[in-house]
Amino acid sequence: MKKLKEKSRDKSIQIRLTEEELKALQQSKGKKGTLARYAREKLLSDTTHTERQQTIKQYADLVFQLKKIGTNINQIAHQLNKNDLTKVEVIVALRKELELIRALADNKVKEVVK
Repeated sequence: MKKLKEKSRDKSIQIRLTEEELKALQQSKGKKGTLARYAREKLLSDTTHTERQQTIKQYADLVFQLKKIGTNINQIAHQLNKNDLTKVEVIVALRKELELIRALADNKVKEVVK
């Protein structure tokens, strides 16, 4: 029985493989579903070069931002040692930095997941 919302697949493509390539493809598929379904999922879910480049840039931006936050934390520690700040002041400053880290990480994850 066909699902109501599923469109019929009436178009096809043909590819030629060596015996070794076919075996490798079947091994990659494992025991789940058909080879056609596995190939279709692989072909349609693969990211494009541009998307990969964008993800790499976002990762680099995230690393840069985390390094900046690390510098801020080091500056807080330096001020603590230099000025004998109270523990409460240090905790407040560190909590602010942690909030920034969480917000930055959440935003970058949302960008990458899009």
